[in-house]
Amino acid sequence: MNVIDIHPAAEHSAPFELYALNRLADCSGCYCLTNAAGDILYAGQAISVQQRLIQHFNSAKKEALTNYGRVSRAWWRAEPTVSLNALERGWLESIRLRDGSLPPLNRAGGPI
Repeated sequence: MNVIDIHPAAEHSAPFELYALNRLADCSGCYCLTNAAGDILYAGQAISVQQRLIQHFNSAKKEALTNYGRVSRAWWRAEPTVSLNALERGWLESIRLRDGSLPPLNRAGGPI
């Protein structure tokens, strides 16, 4: 699924580069990691989106090549902590229903 197809939509995006991630305004929310074409490779939630994206960036697995390419962009939607679980479940379920499976890096044993 492409990131432009998720609802409610991601509100912000940044290149998946440490320089850009360090300059994000921090918030709680849900996020997607996509390839250059916008295909969702991973979706998650965090109390601190900035810190979580930096953790992903600092992972040795961030360079992992999937059948859909590598992570090149981060997208997120600010959300109060009380509604993070519902938003993340909604995103993942819509991806699963549309594509027939979870994003490649959300699957058990995925590289990120």
